[in-house]
Amino acid sequence: MSRFTTVRLRKTTLTLRGTSSDRGCSTSPGRVANVKVSVAREVGRTCRFLRSNGTFSSPRSCQRTSYVTVRGTQRWSFRARTRFPRGRYKIYVRGTDARKNVERKAGKRTLRRLRVR
Repeated sequence: MSRFTTVRLRKTTLTLRGTSSDRGCSTSPGRVANVKVSVAREVGRTCRFLRSNGTFSSPRSCQRTSYVTVRGTQRWSFRARTRFPRGRYKIYVRGTDARKNVERKAGKRTLRRLRVR
């Protein structure tokens, strides 16, 4: 289960922090293997996704979400220094456990909507 604790978006910097955990099962405790975030700039009916090199992808369906790996697992952080054009942004977080189970998009807990003016 992943969630945001800090979300800050300025014209040139995005800072994200949060926590992730895995309940595991009754026979063994869970372990978070990695955490990824998706930063999408909404452009009409399409989205442009932030890539690991700090640039945005070409426009494509918002359903084809692209993720970037963050630093840390149980307590994680992500900082991107690039120009964020005016517009609306959707930011998702998802964790993957040691058994490769990927967290689903879960509305308010894993999604933040922001706007750069």
